[in-house]
Amino acid sequence: MADGEQDRTAEGSLGYPIDHKHRFLAHCVEHAPFHSHSEHDALLFAAHDAALPYALQAYRKESIRLGVGVLQIASIDRMIEQVRLWQARHPGKVRVADLEDPEILRQPETKPAAATPAAPDAVGIKL
Repeated sequence: MADGEQDRTAEGSLGYPIDHKHRFLAHCVEHAPFHSHSEHDALLFAAHDAALPYALQAYRKESIRLGVGVLQIASIDRMIEQVRLWQARHPGKVRVADLEDPEILRQPETKPAAATPAAPDAVGIKL
Protein backbone atom coordinates (compact mmCIF):
# COMPACT_ATOMS: atom_id res chain seq x y z
CA MET A 1 0.00 0.00 0.00
CA ALA A 2 1.19 3.51 -0.78
CA ASP A 3 1.98 6.01 1.95
CA GLY A 4 -1.18 7.50 3.41
CA GLU A 5 -3.36 4.71 2.03
CA GLN A 6 -5.77 2.88 4.31
CA ASP A 7 -6.66 -0.79 3.88
CA ARG A 8 -10.41 -1.14 4.31
CA THR A 9 -10.77 -4.57 2.74
CA ALA A 10 -11.55 -6.23 6.08
CA GLU A 11 -13.53 -3.30 7.47
CA GLY A 12 -17.20 -4.22 7.39
CA SER A 13 -16.41 -7.61 5.87
CA LEU A 14 -18.75 -10.56 6.29
CA GLY A 15 -15.69 -12.75 6.72
CA TYR A 16 -16.07 -14.05 3.17
CA PRO A 17 -16.37 -12.43 -0.27
CA ILE A 18 -19.64 -10.83 -1.37
CA ASP A 19 -18.35 -11.10 -4.94
CA HIS A 20 -17.70 -14.82 -5.29
CA LYS A 21 -16.64 -14.76 -8.94
CA HIS A 22 -13.86 -12.16 -8.85
CA ARG A 23 -10.78 -11.50 -6.73
CA PHE A 24 -9.54 -7.94 -6.92
CA LEU A 25 -8.00 -5.02 -5.10
CA ALA A 26 -9.21 -1.58 -6.10
CA HIS A 27 -7.90 1.74 -4.84
CA CYS A 28 -10.13 4.77 -4.33
CA VAL A 29 -8.08 7.83 -5.21
CA GLU A 30 -10.78 10.48 -4.80
CA HIS A 31 -9.43 11.90 -1.57
CA ALA A 32 -6.60 11.22 0.84
CA PRO A 33 -6.02 9.06 2.65
CA PHE A 34 -6.59 6.71 -0.24
CA HIS A 35 -8.32 3.46 0.63
CA SER A 36 -8.77 0.01 -0.86
CA HIS A 37 -11.68 -2.25 -1.63
CA SER A 38 -11.74 -5.94 -2.46
CA GLU A 39 -14.30 -8.67 -3.13
CA HIS A 40 -15.03 -8.55 0.61
CA ASP A 41 -16.72 -5.14 0.43
CA ALA A 42 -17.25 -4.43 -3.28
CA LEU A 43 -18.44 -5.97 -6.54
CA LEU A 44 -16.76 -6.05 -9.94
CA PHE A 45 -18.72 -5.51 -13.13
CA ALA A 46 -16.77 -5.82 -16.36
CA ALA A 47 -17.24 -3.49 -19.33
CA HIS A 48 -17.81 -6.50 -21.62
CA ASP A 49 -21.06 -7.37 -19.79
CA ALA A 50 -23.90 -6.47 -22.18
CA ALA A 51 -26.23 -5.77 -19.24
CA LEU A 52 -23.90 -3.28 -17.53
CA PRO A 53 -25.17 -0.05 -19.16
CA TYR A 54 -28.72 -0.99 -18.13
CA ALA A 55 -27.65 -1.87 -14.59
CA LEU A 56 -25.91 1.50 -14.32
CA GLN A 57 -29.05 3.26 -15.56
CA ALA A 58 -31.06 1.56 -12.81
CA TYR A 59 -28.38 2.54 -10.29
CA ARG A 60 -28.59 6.14 -11.53
CA LYS A 61 -32.36 6.20 -11.16
CA GLU A 62 -32.20 4.84 -7.60
CA SER A 63 -29.39 7.22 -6.70
CA ILE A 64 -31.54 10.17 -7.78
CA ARG A 65 -34.44 8.81 -5.74
CA LEU A 66 -32.15 8.59 -2.71
CA GLY A 67 -31.04 12.19 -3.19
CA VAL A 68 -27.37 11.89 -4.11
CA GLY A 69 -25.54 15.00 -5.28
CA VAL A 70 -25.15 16.20 -8.83
CA LEU A 71 -21.47 15.20 -8.96
CA GLN A 72 -22.37 11.58 -8.18
CA ILE A 73 -24.98 11.60 -10.94
CA ALA A 74 -22.43 13.11 -13.33
CA SER A 75 -20.01 10.34 -12.34
CA ILE A 76 -22.61 7.66 -13.04
CA ASP A 77 -23.44 9.30 -16.39
CA ARG A 78 -19.75 9.22 -17.27
CA MET A 79 -19.50 5.53 -16.35
CA ILE A 80 -22.50 4.76 -18.58
CA GLU A 81 -20.95 6.74 -21.43
CA GLN A 82 -17.54 5.09 -21.02
CA VAL A 83 -19.01 1.55 -20.90
CA ARG A 84 -21.09 2.22 -24.01
CA LEU A 85 -18.03 3.61 -25.78
CA TRP A 86 -15.93 0.60 -24.76
CA GLN A 87 -18.65 -1.77 -25.97
CA ALA A 88 -18.99 0.10 -29.28
CA ARG A 89 -15.24 -0.12 -29.84
CA HIS A 90 -15.04 -3.80 -28.85
CA PRO A 91 -18.25 -5.42 -30.14
CA GLY A 92 -16.59 -8.83 -30.41
CA LYS A 93 -15.85 -8.81 -26.68
CA VAL A 94 -19.33 -7.80 -25.51
CA ARG A 95 -21.28 -10.75 -24.17
CA VAL A 96 -24.10 -11.73 -21.88
CA ALA A 97 -22.66 -12.72 -18.53
CA ASP A 98 -23.12 -16.40 -17.82
CA LEU A 99 -21.96 -18.13 -14.66
CA GLU A 100 -20.61 -21.56 -15.57
CA ASP A 101 -19.23 -22.95 -12.29
CA PRO A 102 -22.00 -24.02 -9.88
CA GLU A 103 -19.41 -24.24 -7.08
CA ILE A 104 -19.35 -20.43 -6.98
CA LEU A 105 -22.92 -20.48 -5.64
CA ARG A 106 -22.07 -22.66 -2.64
CA GLN A 107 -22.56 -21.14 0.77
CA PRO A 108 -19.71 -18.68 1.25
CA GLU A 109 -18.76 -20.09 4.64
CA THR A 110 -18.07 -23.52 3.13
CA LYS A 111 -16.01 -22.41 0.13
CA PRO A 112 -12.51 -21.17 0.99
CA ALA A 113 -11.66 -17.82 -0.57
CA ALA A 114 -8.66 -17.57 -2.84
CA ALA A 115 -5.98 -15.07 -1.93
CA THR A 116 -6.51 -11.56 -3.23
CA PRO A 117 -3.92 -10.64 -5.87
CA ALA A 118 -1.17 -8.32 -4.68
CA ALA A 119 -1.41 -5.96 -7.66
CA PRO A 120 -4.64 -4.11 -8.46
CA ASP A 121 -4.30 -4.92 -12.16
CA ALA A 122 -3.64 -8.64 -11.66
CA VAL A 123 -7.28 -9.47 -12.46
CA GLY A 124 -9.85 -7.82 -14.63
CA ILE A 125 -10.55 -6.35 -17.99
CA LYS A 126 -7.98 -4.05 -19.52
CA LEU A 127 -9.82 -1.10 -21.03
